[in-house]
Amino acid sequence: MSPMVSAPILDCASGNRPAAPQGKTY
Repeated sequence: MSPMVSAPILDCASGNRPAAPQGKTY
């Protein structure tokens, strides 16, 4: 797993970022 890929997932899980910078919503 790349850190850049797992970062947006963790942020979404934490509720810090509902949408990743890439425009992907997990």
